[in-house]
Amino acid sequence: MTLGARLAEVVYTSQPTLLDAVAFATELRRQAAGFGRGRNLPLIMNSLHSVIGESEADVARRVKEKHERIDYRRGRLQLADMLGGGIDLSDLPLDCPLPESLLPDTGTAQRRRGRIEIFRRYALQGLSLRELIVQAGETGHWSVAGTPEQIADAAEERFRAGVLDVVSLHGLGNPDQEDLLLNGVLPKLRRRGLLDEDYVDGGFRVNLGLPPVVRHVEDDARRTASA
Repeated sequence: MTLGARLAEVVYTSQPTLLDAVAFATELRRQAAGFGRGRNLPLIMNSLHSVIGESEADVARRVKEKHERIDYRRGRLQLADMLGGGIDLSDLPLDCPLPESLLPDTGTAQRRRGRIEIFRRYALQGLSLRELIVQAGETGHWSVAGTPEQIADAAEERFRAGVLDVVSLHGLGNPDQEDLLLNGVLPKLRRRGLLDEDYVDGGFRVNLGLPPVVRHVEDDARRTASA
């Protein structure tokens, strides 16, 4: 977080709940202000994982079918990875919570500490192994199930709270969900003024309103000499 607050223009982060997102954004911007950054930097980017249905009944059906497709053997391995690896979950019952003794110490974790903290917190809340595996399928990201209107509501809520500047929409490439995403969610976000009608030429930086990267001649010469 400190590195992002000091140098980043966009921080990509996993914040599964609005409360998490507010706490993260508040601390990130506090640190950024301490480094003399402008009020608008760094921008915050989340990935939105969604199950989209045409009605609430359709949403419930899609969520049920998604859960029925879960391979719980692979899910145990994925959850162990979310908890930092080195944990054997193979013999634990699916409908019981994880023993606290199995949970890693985030203070000594050497990889993906933020992700480990998310899943440690889930486990301490008493989620069963089955429920944790479902969450592991979303890899700690923000996940919403709903109609296009409800998905747009969730995105607008984070935007209005000031904790979301850039969003990547998970689900492209899935024909069943892609249509509801492109022709359901995106038009609603555009009508609310949350998305531009189209991208402009010039790449990602230009679309985010970031200034162009200025390269100095001496920097290029130094790179050439070191090569």
